[in-house]
Amino acid sequence: MSHASVIYILQGARRACASEDEFEAWVIEENHEIVGHVALQRAEDASVLPIWKVATDLEADQMAVVSRLLVSPHVRGRGLGAKLLSFATDRIYELGFQPVLYTGEVEHAAIRMYERSGWTRVGQTTLPLSNGNTLLHYVYVKVRN
Repeated sequence: MSHASVIYILQGARRACASEDEFEAWVIEENHEIVGHVALQRAEDASVLPIWKVATDLEADQMAVVSRLLVSPHVRGRGLGAKLLSFATDRIYELGFQPVLYTGEVEHAAIRMYERSGWTRVGQTTLPLSNGNTLLHYVYVKVRN
């Protein structure tokens, strides 16, 4: 069975479910099945913006957030998340922005991937969840190689 993967941008009707903050999004497909997704968001409304500003000495309009990085459970461990992360990061640089992201402390595999991919943890903050609880989030910045 072939595991060739293709990344393509979401456009038109497929973009209808995207967040208003997103300005670009892609999916990764294998054997005609969508198995992953990543999006870029504006940093202006991010609750962790003050941490990014201190870490980068940049304003919100100079940053883009890697968000909604998802990979189907049945294909995890094959590098597709890293491929999507690299693709999104390269695109952010191409657009002239500083890549940033944040993730929940419980996302151990994602945290390992970010740190292996050269992202630097620059802080942490507790964010509210919709159920009234809170979750510790780690805040990252990508330093260009």
